[in-house]
Amino acid sequence: NFVSRDPKDIQEGLFRDYMSYIEEYNNKKTALENCEIDENIYKNKLERDIASKLRELGHTVKAGVDIAGLSADLLVDDKFIIEVDGVEDNVPQRISNMKKQSILERCGFKVNRITFREWQYSQSACLDRVLTL
Repeated sequence: NFVSRDPKDIQEGLFRDYMSYIEEYNNKKTALENCEIDENIYKNKLERDIASKLRELGHTVKAGVDIAGLSADLLVDDKFIIEVDGVEDNVPQRISNMKKQSILERCGFKVNRITFREWQYSQSACLDRVLTL
């Protein structure tokens, strides 16, 4: 459809809300295509750091992937999951870490863990451990 006026000048109502939604959607789509924003949902800074190191090594990493109603911290190469421990998450969990791990393993994923202390001690040792298994 063709709209002859700027959507911001249209009177308030459903049509104006719909037009602003379309504009916001198009802006987000363009930003994702140009790699201006990251579509992943990180629960803490450590997850973001680990994901960026894995991407530097050539792996595909998705954060906050919904598997069996749970949010996996990092899904690497669509093959295994890395759960990040030792840092307070922005979003509190409803389920214990071990129960979450057992559910993810029953879904067919191998689950590895990286703790904050291990990461601070040696990032390369952590990455070697989880990538060679």
